[in-house]
Amino acid sequence: MKEKEFHQLPDLKINGSGTVGGGLFRRVEINGSGEVRGDTECEEVKINGSGRIEGTVKARFVKTNGSSVLGGELEVDELETNGSTVLRGHVQAQTIKTHGAMEAKQDVTGDYVHIYGSGKVGGRLRGKDIQVQGMMTVSGDCEADRFRAKGMLTIHGLLNADEVDIHVKNRSSVQEVGGGKITVKKMGGLFSLLERFVKTVFQQDDCFSADIIEGDEIYLEATKAKLVRGRKVMIGEQCEIDVVEYTDSFEIVGNGTVTQSIKL
Repeated sequence: MKEKEFHQLPDLKINGSGTVGGGLFRRVEINGSGEVRGDTECEEVKINGSGRIEGTVKARFVKTNGSSVLGGELEVDELETNGSTVLRGHVQAQTIKTHGAMEAKQDVTGDYVHIYGSGKVGGRLRGKDIQVQGMMTVSGDCEADRFRAKGMLTIHGLLNADEVDIHVKNRSSVQEVGGGKITVKKMGGLFSLLERFVKTVFQQDDCFSADIIEGDEIYLEATKAKLVRGRKVMIGEQCEIDVVEYTDSFEIVGNGTVTQSIKL
């Protein structure tokens, strides 16, 4: 965003409930259930409570604590959300950090996207470095230089990254995976009593599923796929693969199964 002399602008602060119009400010702070209506441009936004901004927000730094709604386009250098945050417009940021639950209704673009908790993207997700610990759902494609995830993952489109590293817990699915180095492993660690009960009663094991997985070097565990294609392919424990196509090497480790393998 363009440099502005923010220090010469007034601050906007709402304590409790109240509604004010947008505009140019140095800092915007909402404590409680206040609302800003209109496009807002400032250096910093802080929302503590159930505040909301209806309109485009352009800022260097945006931080939310509690249950907040940003109803328009969001263009920021850094976005930090804590608690429950709903983003209704397109999001563009250099850094996005989420602790809690973040729901973005449209596309999200960020250099560094780190989600600790629950993230939901209603459009496409793009970033240089995407890291997920918890749960994430993407309605469209997901593109990154480096993609790392630990937990439950659902991507309804293509996941494409130079490096894909997924540690799966419970059931995860991606329509297609493409990349350079692709690793899918079963997530280790102790399970809670509830998780043990669910796995036992419903016979639900950790599993990653995809229609197509295509890369240069591929290592898979606990994966179900129709087609795996790569230069070097290693199929590990608890895999069920229909077809493997490879150019250099192919190996099955443990109890993984492959119906058909084809050397290209």
